[in-house]
Amino acid sequence: MYQRNGHVTKSDVDPVVASRVDMLLAIYDGALESIDNVVLAIAEQRTHEAGLSRSRALVLVSLIENGLDLSQGDIPKRIKELCGFVEQALLDLDVEKISSSRNVLQNLRDGFAGIQDQANQLEAEGKI
Repeated sequence: MYQRNGHVTKSDVDPVVASRVDMLLAIYDGALESIDNVVLAIAEQRTHEAGLSRSRALVLVSLIENGLDLSQGDIPKRIKELCGFVEQALLDLDVEKISSSRNVLQNLRDGFAGIQDQANQLEAEGKI
């Protein structure tokens, strides 16, 4: 790194490049972590932290939803519906619904993790 005017600026080292599926999995991981934090904060009656974690989870689920190409058939449409279920559970602040929605997100994440190597290969070949 180098400094300009006494401030550290960006490094001249190439950044690490993540694939699209790697980034998607990171978004799922962040959403799952945020949902876990919501449930814990509710259990411990920390309403402010529950609200902050809920907001973060909603943003991350929205990222997943907004990245869907609904012209690609039923799977993206179903994922969108499931994201809506997760969002509504978070808005309701119902711990049982939130726990169920967490399981839905975990299953989706696991599905994408299962095709991670294949997706990375297809991306490297320029096929996706």
